[in-house]
Amino acid sequence: MLQSLKPYREFIADLPDDVAETLRLTAARLASVQEDEFVNEELFIPATHLLGGVSKLVRPALVFIGAHMIGEMPGKFVDLALAAEMMHVSSLIHDDMIDGDKERRGLTAVHVMYGNDAAILAGDALISRAISLSAKYGEEVMSHISKAAMEMCAGELLDSANQRSGKVPSIEKYKEIARLKSASLIAACCSAPAVYKKNGKSEAIFEFGKDIGMAFQIKDDVDERIGGDGMQISNIVSSIRAELLLDEKEACLKAIEMNNEYVESALSKIRELGYAAMEKYAESIRIRE
Repeated sequence: MLQSLKPYREFIADLPDDVAETLRLTAARLASVQEDEFVNEELFIPATHLLGGVSKLVRPALVFIGAHMIGEMPGKFVDLALAAEMMHVSSLIHDDMIDGDKERRGLTAVHVMYGNDAAILAGDALISRAISLSAKYGEEVMSHISKAAMEMCAGELLDSANQRSGKVPSIEKYKEIARLKSASLIAACCSAPAVYKKNGKSEAIFEFGKDIGMAFQIKDDVDERIGGDGMQISNIVSSIRAELLLDEKEACLKAIEMNNEYVESALSKIRELGYAAMEKYAESIRIRE
């Protein structure tokens, strides 16, 4: 049994009631993943290590939001939400190895705790489990999620190349990396229920998800910068400072402006689609000065 997840108390306040309740159930499912889902204890322990860390479960929440937006019951998509979270966690495990990060979600990174071999295989196991969980939703949904996973890999490769070079990426290069590494899976999560139901608004919901994903990534970057985590190369504030020759405060303000632009774009898409119930949620990722 994994330790209880400690996510989302404030986050769920911005979600519709059916989405929030299904997210609670999903958190419980993640906290009770069984050993036999991962063959043996040796694989189970490293594979599920980060599932017990602090998380808002953003990607599962976005699957349920996508269902809510097309009038479907979020509870129908719990396995798909679990698959999305496991796909995301697999990328965190591998990213931490590549970047040499020592901690994740308030826990020791998997590669530090269990070694590189176990970390590689744990990430692979989570991908395998995600495929199994998403299979019930059909080939089109699996293809939709797999494309996002491929883009995540491409984005990480671009990011790691920048890190090795020691060069701060341009603002456009930063956006490309963020779109691939973060926004691709977030957009796929939002739109997967519509893809499954063959809803004609799936592409528009996907575009909404991309805006949400970019806003999230910029918010994370600004929060890290203000939190005093140093002058990271792959951070929107670093890119703005280098390209626009601004000081730290001015660059943070410019990053906040960019975050707000993505939130406004997401809100405009919500209104065009007629999903006003989602406005509070979109506003929750706005950075306010």
